[in-house]
Parts: sequence; structure tokens; C-alpha cells
Amino acid sequence: MKKSRNTTIHKLKIALISFLALGAAACSDRTLTRGKGSTNIASEGTFCLAEPDGQTIYTKFLFVVDKSGSNGTTDPSNIRRAQNIEAFYNAITSQPDIAKYVKWGIIEFHQDGARALIKNGQDQPVFTSDPAQVSAGLQGLRAQDAGSTPYRAALGLTKTAISYDLQQTAKTEPNSLYMIVFMSDGRPTDYGSETVAGPSAFADVREILKLSPGKVKLSTAYYGPPDPPAAEGLKQMAEIGKGKFMDVNTDGNFAIEDLIEGGEATEPYVMRSLLVYNVNSAICFDKSYGVDSDGDGLCDIDEATLKRQGVGNFDPKNRYSFNDAYNDYIHYIAKKTGSTLRPCDPAIAFADDDFDLLNRCEEAYMQNTDAMRTLNRMDADYLNPDTDRDGIIDGIEYLTLRDKSSPIDQLNLFRHYDTDVDDAYLQISSHRNPAFPDSGLKAENTYDTKWEYVGLNDLGQRCYSFSQKYLKTYNTLAVNSSKTLPYLGHAADENVILIYYIQTPENDPIAKSYYKYSFQKLSGNAAEASRGTEVGLKIGDQYMKTYSIPSPAGEPTAYHRTTKESGRYVAGSLKQKQASSVWTQIKSLFGF
Repeated sequence: MKKSRNTTIHKLKIALISFLALGAAACSDRTLTRGKGSTNIASEGTFCLAEPDGQTIYTKFLFVVDKSGSNGTTDPSNIRRAQNIEAFYNAITSQPDIAKYVKWGIIEFHQDGARALIKNGQDQPVFTSDPAQVSAGLQGLRAQDAGSTPYRAALGLTKTAISYDLQQTAKTEPNSLYMIVFMSDGRPTDYGSETVAGPSAFADVREILKLSPGKVKLSTAYYGPPDPPAAEGLKQMAEIGKGKFMDVNTDGNFAIEDLIEGGEATEPYVMRSLLVYNVNSAICFDKSYGVDSDGDGLCDIDEATLKRQGVGNFDPKNRYSFNDAYNDYIHYIAKKTGSTLRPCDPAIAFADDDFDLLNRCEEAYMQNTDAMRTLNRMDADYLNPDTDRDGIIDGIEYLTLRDKSSPIDQLNLFRHYDTDVDDAYLQISSHRNPAFPDSGLKAENTYDTKWEYVGLNDLGQRCYSFSQKYLKTYNTLAVNSSKTLPYLGHAADENVILIYYIQTPENDPIAKSYYKYSFQKLSGNAAEASRGTEVGLKIGDQYMKTYSIPSPAGEPTAYHRTTKESGRYVAGSLKQKQASSVWTQIKSLFGF
């Protein structure tokens, strides 16, 4: 599949299709109709999964080069060293999209020690992307060769270089990857009785790798005269360093790319559970979706009916009509069942810490009513937007399934609550009532959310296409943000649309998950919607906020559904080949 070369997130192209509302109840107040909708909004575009914290991982090459006197014979023109490194550097820097995430360091060793050829004002070895500094370092490699081959000094300064860089860039360049290329034509001269690379040198290599476990690799090259013990010592250093080894006597002349061991310039992430949801829609008493101006789970017309019947002072413009922290739907259920709602601490009750459409009080109201439920907890987690990790956030799961144990049940979305072929997950994702058959339901009254993996961009980030032809919006009442969750306030005829997906590291999906979400206001008025793209739905990292999902003690944050690389109403793990980002680009430059 062709890779996406666009490293920016595209603004979605929006087509707005207006049509007349059908089946409105005979009533003079437009907000007291079923709210069948006035506008369908179709969206399409492409977006890529960036680092959740917005930081880029750098690849840092460190060349540790022998400048001993014997090089006058083994490499008199510096072809194997300076010229070789320069050719590799030029190849990388000729690709700006790669080069901007690569830095360089050079260390020489000879005489009785080692010194940095790329350094700061205190002669401290550093990594740089400055062409002038790299050029000066390469020029230093072309200076007169002299003296011995002090491996210990070279490895010691290598350790210093990486340790110093880790300290200096911990916040600005976290998780940097280090590729060390150690080149020599001889045996070590500063390990005492160890006249070839042996236990002491191997220990020094291990100490370097410990500086940043899993993110440091060391390759070696031997280009001296035939000397099997010397070559074997360097080979073992590379094996311990999890890198590659080249011997000019057996492999012929080598290029630097022959010594590069794979890695990733950015953490590869995969997307799970992309879902679009109009928060100003709810399942009405007649089992169809209708307008819910305050996002409390009750349709406006049903709140008016309840008030007229004397059930309670329900207000379609107030999520908290009863002046506590419970939404009106929960109050309706309490009145219907004759149950009493537990008082909540007003200081914290209204907070929605994880942006899942339930506040702390409502999260505590969710209860595991069945000992056979799959999650070992009794209420919803107010710090995890998807407590049961099934791909549907807690608030949507509760307000569609109408079961306070649903956010805690990992298996309920696989069930069929009606006679439809699709399970509850697929029906919720397509904005259908999972507890009522869809007979006669028109396509334009559902969602047709689709997404597909389209390739990698230049940063190794996974990119996806997104399209949705049908997204129904309604003529709503204005709701003040003080009367609902803070992010759900809106003007008349505005609809608050939530679009979200779960993002996890490809290589360690059970370690960490991120909730990427965006609440966007779209018009329910056909004339307003006709203005075009400025009022349309947008998706992409620049529009999304990030919430880091904490893992409960002893519990992973893995998501249980598996998926294809494309699909409709799908969620779960994408089964795709591992990306190698900048390394893929580097290898493509050299054709291997």
C-alpha cells in the first residue's frame, strides 16, 4: 500500500447535506418534537497517530573511531573511516524529513586516551544536528594518525557522552535512541593483561547499554590485517551490544549502513475503538433516537412529558434538574423504581476527571450487580473513561444500554439484546438502539463511521482514512455550561459531538493506553450548516486532547476486541507489520 507522505494532519473535507425533518409530532414548540434531525453531516479525511505527549524521539549516531598509528597502513586515505562516515551522513541529510530527527557525535581514540571531536565549550562530548560541527568533527578524523588503540578510554568516553546527553535532554528529547559504531584496526592497549577485547571490554559495553535499556546499540568493525582473535573480540562486543559486526578480511569493504541495527525513531502506536457520538441525542421512550439538549440521557420531549405528568420538575435545559450531581435519567430511574440515591460530596461530585460523560457521583452509582461480571470491582473507575476496556466509554455505554453494571462488564458488548444480527458494540457504534430491533430504520438515521489504515508517514506514524456520510444533528435548546458537564454547554441549535479513539503502543499494548478525544460543536440548523467546511467535523491530532489512562494495580489496559486494518464500527488491535520509521527510510536510501 502506498505510504502517506503527509506529516501534517489534514483538515477534514466536509459535505453538508440538508433535508427536511420527518415525522415531527404535532406540537407548536419545535423542541418538544421527537427531533428527527435537520441535517446530516458527511466527513472524510486522513489523520496520523502522533506521540501522545507530542514529543519526538531522536536517533543519535555516535562514531567511535580508531586514530592509532597503524591506520597509516590500514586506512591511509581515511576511506574506511572519515569518508565512509561522511557518505552516510550525506545520505541521511539529503532527506530533510529524516535528518531533522537525527543527531551526530564523533569520538576518536589513540595515543593514551580518547577525545570528542563534536563537543561543547567544556570539551564535553555532545550530539548535534549542526552541519558545521559535524563537518569539523569529520575534518578532525582526517588529522594525523598516531599512537596506540586505547579501547577502555574510548568506551569510557562513549559512556560519558550518552550519560551526559541523557541528563541534558531528559525533558526535551526523552527516549532517544543511540546507535554506536565502534571502528578499529587493532587490539586494545589499555586493558592490562587483556590483549584482545575480553571480559573487561565486554563489561564496559554492558555498562553503556544499562544507561538507557533497550535504546542503546553498539556495532563494531574490524579493518586491520588478518587477526582472528582481534576480530573475534570486536565481534563479541557487537553481540553484547546487540548490534552488527563487519570484518574487512571476510566481508570485504563495508559501508556504515552495513553496521546499522534497526530501531524506531518514534514509538509506533495503533488506534482502537474510534467512535463518533452526538451527545445531544438520546434513546427516547418510543425506542428511537431524539434530541437531548442537556445531554442527560432523556429526550427533551420525554422530560416535558414527565413534568406534565407530575413525575418531577424535569428541565430539558438542565442536566441536573434536581440540584444534585445525578443526571436526570438516573433520577428518572430512581423515581420509577422507588429507590433512593446516595448523597454525594458536592465539592467533588460534579467533576468528570476522565471526560467519559459521567461525573464522580455518577461513576460511583454504576454498580456491579452480578458476581459473574468479568471485572473485579464494584463501581466504575472515575479515572478510566472505559472502565471495562471494551472500547465504549462509560457514559455512552450506560446511557445506551441503560444498565448501571454495563461500564463494568467486559463481555456485555458481545451480546445481542434484541433480534438484530449485530451485537451491542456494533449497534452502539452505528448509533442504533441495541435493545430494540432495527426493522424499518433508514440508513440516514444511523452512523456509517468507517476508518482504514493507509500507511506510514515520514515519521513512522500510522495514518488512517476516516469517513462518515451520516451524522444526524438536531434543533436543540441552548444549555448553559453551568447546567451540564462543563464541556457540554452550547447555543441553540448547536450539537456537541464527541469523537474519540483509544491509542496504545503497538509493541506493548498492555502497558499504556491513551484516550484521544474531542468535543466539537456542529449546527443542527440547515441554513447554518450550508456555510461549508468551517462548521464540519474535524479529526486529527491537532484537534484532539489526550488523557493518559492509568492502569489499576495488577491490571493491564489492553483492549479485548481484535480487528482488521479497515472496517466499519470496529475496535481493537490492528494486526499489522511492525513499523521501523526512520530506519525504514534509512534502509530505503541504500536499497537493503
